[in-house]
Amino acid sequence: MDEFVVYILYSRKYGRTYVGFTRDLISRFHSHNEFSK
Repeated sequence: MDEFVVYILYSRKYGRTYVGFTRDLISRFHSHNEFSK
């Protein structure tokens, strides 16, 4: 059985909230921060 994490991330730059799910929360967090630069 695969495990997923549901997340809510906020971008100050764009004033947006992103909701989703992932198997690798740390990688998703890093990609969120890289794309928001």
